[in-house]
Amino acid sequence: MNQKLKSLLKEGTTRLGVKITDNQEMAFELYFEELKKENEKLSLTSITDDREIVVKHFLDSLSCSMACGFSGGPKVVDIGTGAGFPGIPLKIVYPGAELTMLDSSNKKVKFLLGIIERLNLKGASAVCCRVEEYGINKNNREIFDLVLARAVAPLSVLMEYALPLLKVGGLFLAQKSRGLEKEICEGEEAAKVLGGRIKEVKEISVPFLESKRYLVVTEKIFPSPEKYPRRTGIPTKRPLGRKQSF
Repeated sequence: MNQKLKSLLKEGTTRLGVKITDNQEMAFELYFEELKKENEKLSLTSITDDREIVVKHFLDSLSCSMACGFSGGPKVVDIGTGAGFPGIPLKIVYPGAELTMLDSSNKKVKFLLGIIERLNLKGASAVCCRVEEYGINKNNREIFDLVLARAVAPLSVLMEYALPLLKVGGLFLAQKSRGLEKEICEGEEAAKVLGGRIKEVKEISVPFLESKRYLVVTEKIFPSPEKYPRRTGIPTKRPLGRKQSF
Protein backbone atom coordinates (compact mmCIF):
# COMPACT_ATOMS: atom_id res chain seq x y z
CA MET A 1 0.00 0.00 0.00
CA ASN A 2 1.66 3.25 -1.10
CA GLN A 3 1.69 6.51 0.83
CA LYS A 4 -1.21 7.95 -1.16
CA LEU A 5 -3.43 4.99 -0.21
CA LYS A 6 -2.32 5.20 3.42
CA SER A 7 -3.30 8.87 3.48
CA LEU A 8 -6.65 7.98 1.92
CA LEU A 9 -7.28 5.40 4.64
CA LYS A 10 -6.22 7.77 7.39
CA GLU A 11 -8.38 10.64 6.18
CA GLY A 12 -11.32 8.35 5.53
CA THR A 13 -11.26 6.83 9.00
CA THR A 14 -10.98 10.29 10.53
CA ARG A 15 -14.10 11.40 8.63
CA LEU A 16 -15.91 8.34 9.96
CA GLY A 17 -14.92 9.29 13.50
CA VAL A 18 -12.65 6.26 13.78
CA LYS A 19 -9.12 6.62 15.12
CA ILE A 20 -6.56 4.07 13.97
CA THR A 21 -3.18 3.48 15.54
CA ASP A 22 0.07 2.94 13.67
CA ASN A 23 -0.20 -0.80 14.35
CA GLN A 24 -3.74 -0.87 12.98
CA GLU A 25 -2.60 1.00 9.87
CA MET A 26 0.10 -1.65 9.41
CA ALA A 27 -2.56 -4.36 9.76
CA PHE A 28 -4.64 -2.76 7.01
CA GLU A 29 -1.54 -2.55 4.84
CA LEU A 30 -0.79 -6.25 5.30
CA TYR A 31 -4.44 -7.17 4.68
CA PHE A 32 -4.38 -5.07 1.50
CA GLU A 33 -1.22 -6.75 0.21
CA GLU A 34 -2.46 -10.27 0.99
CA LEU A 35 -5.83 -9.57 -0.63
CA LYS A 36 -4.16 -8.27 -3.79
CA LYS A 37 -1.78 -11.23 -3.99
CA GLU A 38 -4.29 -14.00 -3.27
CA ASN A 39 -7.03 -12.45 -5.39
CA GLU A 40 -4.95 -13.08 -8.51
CA LYS A 41 -5.11 -16.82 -7.78
CA LEU A 42 -8.42 -17.24 -5.98
CA SER A 43 -10.75 -14.48 -7.32
CA LEU A 44 -11.76 -13.44 -3.82
CA THR A 45 -13.31 -10.10 -4.83
CA SER A 46 -14.36 -8.36 -8.05
CA ILE A 47 -12.96 -5.09 -6.69
CA THR A 48 -9.33 -4.99 -7.79
CA ASP A 49 -8.50 -1.27 -8.12
CA ASP A 50 -6.24 -0.18 -5.25
CA ARG A 51 -8.20 2.93 -4.38
CA GLU A 52 -11.52 1.08 -4.52
CA ILE A 53 -10.22 -1.58 -2.14
CA VAL A 54 -9.52 1.12 0.43
CA VAL A 55 -12.82 2.95 -0.13
CA LYS A 56 -15.32 0.23 -1.04
CA HIS A 57 -13.93 -2.47 1.23
CA PHE A 58 -12.09 -0.89 4.16
CA LEU A 59 -13.97 2.39 4.68
CA ASP A 60 -17.34 0.96 3.71
CA SER A 61 -16.85 -1.83 6.26
CA LEU A 62 -15.89 0.62 8.99
CA SER A 63 -19.01 2.69 8.28
CA CYS A 64 -20.94 0.07 10.26
CA SER A 65 -19.68 1.81 13.38
CA MET A 66 -21.94 4.75 12.50
CA ALA A 67 -25.02 2.71 13.42
CA CYS A 68 -23.94 0.78 16.51
CA GLY A 69 -21.06 0.40 18.92
CA PHE A 70 -18.36 -2.24 18.69
CA SER A 71 -16.57 -1.46 21.93
CA GLY A 72 -17.08 -3.53 25.07
CA GLY A 73 -16.31 -6.87 23.43
CA PRO A 74 -19.56 -7.78 21.62
CA LYS A 75 -19.97 -11.25 20.15
CA VAL A 76 -20.29 -10.66 16.40
CA VAL A 77 -21.03 -12.89 13.41
CA ASP A 78 -20.46 -11.75 9.82
CA ILE A 79 -22.61 -13.83 7.44
CA GLY A 80 -21.54 -14.26 3.83
CA THR A 81 -18.29 -12.50 4.67
CA GLY A 82 -16.48 -13.29 1.41
CA ALA A 83 -12.92 -12.00 1.72
CA GLY A 84 -13.68 -10.67 5.22
CA PHE A 85 -15.96 -7.67 4.78
CA PRO A 86 -17.09 -6.00 6.93
CA GLY A 87 -15.75 -8.29 9.66
CA ILE A 88 -11.97 -8.00 9.42
CA PRO A 89 -11.69 -4.19 9.11
CA LEU A 90 -13.97 -3.88 12.15
CA LYS A 91 -11.94 -6.46 14.07
CA ILE A 92 -8.72 -4.57 13.29
CA VAL A 93 -10.14 -1.34 14.71
CA TYR A 94 -12.13 -2.96 17.55
CA PRO A 95 -9.89 -5.84 18.69
CA GLY A 96 -12.06 -6.61 21.72
CA ALA A 97 -14.93 -7.81 19.56
CA GLU A 98 -15.30 -11.59 19.34
CA LEU A 99 -15.74 -12.24 15.62
CA THR A 100 -17.05 -15.27 13.73
CA MET A 101 -17.07 -15.10 9.92
CA LEU A 102 -19.27 -17.42 7.85
CA ASP A 103 -18.89 -18.24 4.18
CA SER A 104 -19.80 -21.26 2.06
CA SER A 105 -16.64 -20.94 -0.09
CA ASN A 106 -13.79 -23.10 1.15
CA LYS A 107 -11.14 -21.02 -0.67
CA LYS A 108 -12.38 -17.81 0.94
CA VAL A 109 -12.45 -19.33 4.42
CA LYS A 110 -8.93 -20.67 3.90
CA PHE A 111 -7.83 -17.15 2.95
CA LEU A 112 -9.54 -15.73 6.06
CA LEU A 113 -7.85 -18.23 8.35
CA GLY A 114 -4.52 -17.15 6.88
CA ILE A 115 -5.34 -13.47 7.47
CA ILE A 116 -6.39 -14.18 11.05
CA GLU A 117 -3.03 -15.84 11.65
CA ARG A 118 -0.95 -13.21 9.83
CA LEU A 119 -2.62 -10.33 11.66
CA ASN A 120 -2.73 -12.21 14.98
CA LEU A 121 -6.44 -11.45 15.35
CA LYS A 122 -7.20 -13.06 18.68
CA GLY A 123 -10.88 -13.84 19.17
CA ALA A 124 -11.56 -14.20 15.44
CA SER A 125 -12.59 -17.35 13.57
CA ALA A 126 -13.82 -18.32 10.11
CA VAL A 127 -16.22 -21.18 9.38
CA CYS A 128 -17.00 -22.78 6.03
CA CYS A 129 -20.73 -23.38 6.24
CA ARG A 130 -24.05 -22.39 4.73
CA VAL A 131 -25.70 -19.92 7.07
CA GLU A 132 -28.92 -22.00 7.13
CA GLU A 133 -26.97 -24.99 8.40
CA TYR A 134 -25.12 -22.88 10.94
CA GLY A 135 -28.30 -21.25 12.22
CA ILE A 136 -30.30 -24.44 12.72
CA ASN A 137 -27.58 -25.79 15.04
CA LYS A 138 -28.80 -25.19 18.59
CA ASN A 139 -25.26 -24.32 19.74
CA ASN A 140 -25.23 -21.28 17.45
CA ARG A 141 -28.72 -19.92 18.02
CA GLU A 142 -29.35 -16.67 19.86
CA ILE A 143 -25.78 -16.28 21.12
CA PHE A 144 -24.61 -13.19 19.19
CA ASP A 145 -24.88 -9.52 20.17
CA LEU A 146 -24.42 -8.33 16.57
CA VAL A 147 -25.03 -9.92 13.18
CA LEU A 148 -23.47 -8.26 10.11
CA ALA A 149 -24.28 -8.74 6.42
CA ARG A 150 -23.12 -6.83 3.37
CA ALA A 151 -24.74 -7.28 -0.06
CA VAL A 152 -25.52 -10.95 0.59
CA ALA A 153 -29.25 -11.16 -0.23
CA PRO A 154 -32.54 -9.21 -0.06
CA LEU A 155 -33.59 -8.15 3.43
CA SER A 156 -36.47 -10.64 3.59
CA VAL A 157 -33.93 -13.45 3.10
CA LEU A 158 -31.30 -11.91 5.38
CA MET A 159 -33.77 -11.74 8.26
CA GLU A 160 -34.16 -15.52 8.18
CA TYR A 161 -30.40 -15.98 8.09
CA ALA A 162 -29.59 -13.46 10.81
CA LEU A 163 -32.29 -13.27 13.45
CA PRO A 164 -32.10 -16.89 14.70
CA LEU A 165 -28.43 -16.23 15.53
CA LEU A 166 -29.14 -13.06 17.47
CA LYS A 167 -29.74 -12.68 21.19
CA VAL A 168 -32.92 -10.97 22.32
CA GLY A 169 -31.89 -7.33 22.58
CA GLY A 170 -29.17 -7.76 19.97
CA LEU A 171 -28.90 -5.97 16.63
CA PHE A 172 -28.71 -7.11 13.03
CA LEU A 173 -26.93 -4.64 10.77
CA ALA A 174 -27.41 -4.95 6.99
CA GLN A 175 -25.40 -2.78 4.61
CA LYS A 176 -27.40 -1.72 1.58
CA SER A 177 -27.00 0.69 -1.33
CA ARG A 178 -30.19 1.56 -3.23
CA GLY A 179 -33.71 0.51 -4.23
CA LEU A 180 -34.64 -0.16 -0.64
CA GLU A 181 -38.32 0.71 -0.43
CA LYS A 182 -39.69 -2.70 -1.42
CA GLU A 183 -36.92 -4.49 0.47
CA ILE A 184 -37.75 -2.63 3.68
CA CYS A 185 -41.43 -3.51 3.44
CA GLU A 186 -40.78 -7.21 2.84
CA GLY A 187 -37.94 -7.26 5.36
CA GLU A 188 -40.18 -5.80 8.07
CA GLU A 189 -42.76 -8.55 7.51
CA ALA A 190 -40.07 -11.23 7.68
CA ALA A 191 -38.62 -9.69 10.83
CA LYS A 192 -41.99 -9.92 12.59
CA VAL A 193 -42.12 -13.67 11.96
CA LEU A 194 -38.56 -14.13 13.25
CA GLY A 195 -38.77 -12.05 16.42
CA GLY A 196 -37.45 -8.72 15.26
CA ARG A 197 -38.37 -5.24 14.10
CA ILE A 198 -36.56 -2.76 11.90
CA LYS A 199 -35.38 -0.10 14.30
CA GLU A 200 -33.73 2.33 11.91
CA VAL A 201 -32.73 2.86 8.28
CA LYS A 202 -29.73 5.14 8.50
CA GLU A 203 -28.49 6.92 5.39
CA ILE A 204 -24.75 7.43 5.54
CA SER A 205 -21.95 8.84 3.44
CA VAL A 206 -18.85 6.73 3.03
CA PRO A 207 -15.80 9.00 2.53
CA PHE A 208 -14.71 9.31 -1.12
CA LEU A 209 -17.75 7.35 -2.33
CA GLU A 210 -20.34 9.25 -4.35
CA SER A 211 -23.21 6.76 -4.08
CA LYS A 212 -25.27 6.69 -0.90
CA ARG A 213 -25.14 3.83 1.56
CA TYR A 214 -27.75 2.69 4.05
CA LEU A 215 -27.46 0.77 7.30
CA VAL A 216 -30.62 -1.15 8.11
CA VAL A 217 -30.70 -1.84 11.85
CA THR A 218 -33.02 -4.57 13.11
CA GLU A 219 -33.57 -5.25 16.80
CA LYS A 220 -34.30 -8.72 18.17
CA ILE A 221 -37.29 -8.41 20.51
CA PHE A 222 -38.33 -12.03 21.13
CA PRO A 223 -36.93 -15.52 20.40
CA SER A 224 -37.07 -16.84 16.84
CA PRO A 225 -39.29 -19.89 16.18
CA GLU A 226 -37.20 -23.07 16.21
CA LYS A 227 -38.19 -24.03 12.64
CA TYR A 228 -36.19 -21.12 11.23
CA PRO A 229 -33.97 -20.91 9.30
CA ARG A 230 -35.48 -23.37 6.88
CA ARG A 231 -33.30 -25.83 5.01
CA THR A 232 -30.65 -24.66 2.53
CA GLY A 233 -32.05 -22.78 -0.47
CA ILE A 234 -35.62 -22.37 0.81
CA PRO A 235 -35.19 -18.83 2.23
CA THR A 236 -34.14 -17.55 -1.19
CA LYS A 237 -36.84 -19.48 -3.06
CA ARG A 238 -39.67 -18.56 -0.69
CA PRO A 239 -38.76 -15.41 1.28
CA LEU A 240 -40.89 -14.93 4.38
CA GLY A 241 -41.85 -11.34 3.71
CA ARG A 242 -42.98 -11.85 0.13
CA LYS A 243 -46.44 -12.95 -0.95
CA GLN A 244 -46.22 -16.28 -2.73
CA SER A 245 -48.12 -17.12 -5.90
CA PHE A 246 -49.35 -20.66 -6.42
